[in-house]
Amino acid sequence: MYLRKGELAPSNLALVSRTIRLAEALDLPIASVEEAEAALQLPGTS
Repeated sequence: MYLRKGELAPSNLALVSRTIRLAEALDLPIASVEEAEAALQLPGTS
């Protein structure tokens, strides 16, 4: 996956960090682990 045109992402962390920055710039909320599990209908980790 690419961070930007022609630049491969060195890690998943880089992709997640960029996504968080974009969401914050657009004033969008970041889901918690629990919210993401519920939205994706995943079983809980606890």
